[in-house]
Amino acid sequence: MTPRTLRCANFHFYLGIVLLVLGACTYALLRQQSEPWQAIAAVGGIIVTLLWGGSYLALRYTVDAEGITRRTLAGTRRIRWAELTGARLEHKQTPGVEYKGIILQTPGATLCLGSDLLDPDDIDALLEDIRNAGIPLCAEAAEDCAPEK
Repeated sequence: MTPRTLRCANFHFYLGIVLLVLGACTYALLRQQSEPWQAIAAVGGIIVTLLWGGSYLALRYTVDAEGITRRTLAGTRRIRWAELTGARLEHKQTPGVEYKGIILQTPGATLCLGSDLLDPDDIDALLEDIRNAGIPLCAEAAEDCAPEK
C-alpha cells in the first residue's frame, strides 16, 4: 500500500479565514492612537486565531500498510491495523448535507474520521483499506461488529 496523507477538506478555507483575521488584528494592533483595550483584544484575537486555525491546518492523517497516524497540534497518535478491534460505519443524510464517518475502535481509544473534516472520497478509500486489512466492520445500527463477507 502506498502511504497517503489525508488533510482537512476545507484546508484552504480555514487558511483564508486565519489570514483574514490575523491581518485585521495586526492592523488594529499597529494602528496609531488606539486604546489599550483594542491592543489587548487584537493580541487575544491573534492568539485565539492561531490556536483555532492551527488545529485545522495541522490536522493530518497518514494511512499506510502499518496503520493510521493522526497528527494534531497536541501531538501524534499512531494506531496500527493490528490494534483495531473493529470499525463502525456511519452514514447520515439530512436535506443538503451528507455525512460519512468511520469510527475506529481499539482497546484503549476510539478514533472518529468523518466527512465533516475530511473529503468523502478519502473516507471511502479508508473504508476500502479497512476492508483489505480484515478489520471487522459494522453498520451504525448493528449491535455487534462481525467481519464482512
